[in-house]
Amino acid sequence: MNTIAHQSPAQPRQGLRLHPLDGLRGLAALVVVLSHLRLTFFSSAPLSTHFPSLSPWIARPLFAVSEGLLDGTFAVWVFWVLSAFVLSLPFFLLAKASENDLGRDYLVSAALRRYLRLFLPVLISVIFTYALYALGMMKNLRLAHILGTPYENGWLGRWFTFRPSFIGAVESAAWQSFTFFDYDRTYNCVLWTMPKELFGSWFMFLYLCLVGTRRSRIYGYGLTAIVFWVLGHTWLNAFIFGMAMCDAFMNREILAASLPASLKQALSYCLSSRWIAIAVWIAFLMLTQINNYRDIIRPFIASAIISWTLFSMPAQRILSSNVAQFLGRISFGLYLIHVPIICSFACWSYIATMGFLPHTVAILLSSLGTLCLSIGAGYLLYLFGDKPGIALSRKFSTIITNTAITMRIMELKK
Repeated sequence: MNTIAHQSPAQPRQGLRLHPLDGLRGLAALVVVLSHLRLTFFSSAPLSTHFPSLSPWIARPLFAVSEGLLDGTFAVWVFWVLSAFVLSLPFFLLAKASENDLGRDYLVSAALRRYLRLFLPVLISVIFTYALYALGMMKNLRLAHILGTPYENGWLGRWFTFRPSFIGAVESAAWQSFTFFDYDRTYNCVLWTMPKELFGSWFMFLYLCLVGTRRSRIYGYGLTAIVFWVLGHTWLNAFIFGMAMCDAFMNREILAASLPASLKQALSYCLSSRWIAIAVWIAFLMLTQINNYRDIIRPFIASAIISWTLFSMPAQRILSSNVAQFLGRISFGLYLIHVPIICSFACWSYIATMGFLPHTVAILLSSLGTLCLSIGAGYLLYLFGDKPGIALSRKFSTIITNTAITMRIMELKK
């Protein structure tokens, strides 16, 4: 956190990694994995149906928290708001230092990098999935048939119902996953978020380029969010919320100066109390389960969670731990690689053990094995896909921008 305050505005890439947010991203990726394991073995039924004997006074809050911990869709909202916050942070740093030209240069560079940064890890995950599928290792349809109609008609029975094709896999990774996502022919169902991630990022860069240094941007956040809500493109509001929150974070001294001393003291106590932190996290998890009317509620809750992470000292300590930071580093790889492992290893291991192990034990062993394999494969994808993708995107951006500058100089010399 302190690295931001002392960072030179001319070097926006260095010192901008907010470690608690990395940990939060890692936990969100883990929630997505657990949510898909839950859909694999427990269909989409609420957890309360599996434990009917608990008292309602205990069951209601317990299951609300449990559902929040297994809500992969909400975790995706957290991803989007986090992306907007992190991607807009260098721009607001430069704008605060009155380096507006450098800020615009950053936006152009970030926009040029965005597709390639996402593409290489996506391509590797899709080729990996294609190889498993072509070798006949996908067992999700077989398990869905064994478990019955709810699974055949549900999440587990939806994937890998087409003939595998290497050319089709490459096309899916390079084009379809970033434009018109096809649920019926996808090699990796989590890629439904990629068009929104890519176009949401590009919209954000364009918005900041046009009004990012104007005072009117404050009103623009709200007006733009209302327009997207009316048009039904509510997922873009996650990027609006992330930008607005980053803007407020960079100007937090101005906001803090307007607060009364008594309120500052109360906030300081709340942000340092471990028990209040626990209560707030429980409240957040319960709030994720209220009716998300037209996608209005979830971007607010995701933004509140990220804001709490930025300022709560207990949250910062936990999310800055070595385990959370490791999960944060491999979060994109873990997110991309876990579904093919679930549809192959998890389904196969459960089928292989269900005949001689109790149902719950077979599920537990299959899930633990899948989680370990997914984390290991996510780390490999981080090393050989995520990091090289970042380096490749930066090199591409440098080549394009340098070429554009050279051509401009040649035009001026004519």
